[in-house]
Amino acid sequence: MSPHELPPEQRKTAGNIVAAIMEEAAEKAAAQAAAKQVKGKRHSTIVFILLPILIALVSWNVVRTMNPSEPFDSEDLSDGARMAVYLAADAVIAYRDSTGTLPRGLSVVGLGDLPVTYEVEASGFTVSTSVSGRVVSYRSGQDLRAFVGDLALPRGTR
Repeated sequence: MSPHELPPEQRKTAGNIVAAIMEEAAEKAAAQAAAKQVKGKRHSTIVFILLPILIALVSWNVVRTMNPSEPFDSEDLSDGARMAVYLAADAVIAYRDSTGTLPRGLSVVGLGDLPVTYEVEASGFTVSTSVSGRVVSYRSGQDLRAFVGDLALPRGTR
């Protein structure tokens, strides 16, 4: 049966149903368009918040790398030199105590790569190095614990 063969009342009802479906479809399309606009606004808001943060971080890193700080100050270098002399002197003393003689060089005690000078003298030995123009040296007979002092303590507690 075609729609023209329907009685007028049913034609009206069918027209109302079609109109209701069309209205519902239009409302649905409008709601989807509004949701897309809100979603687009969210993305732009996120971009406008994150973009300045990203620019600030990149600028901070660029400025930081243009002015590199010195990794160690003179006190750190001096402490490192004193520790190297201490390690060499302690190894020489341990070797002397176990063999009864002084080693010919620091390579005998396993510290040949240490940047210190080891010299055997008539009265004992000397271990020394220089850092920033200052000489740090240990002569046999000195109190080794007093020489190393507070190097093992954290800098804030010395």
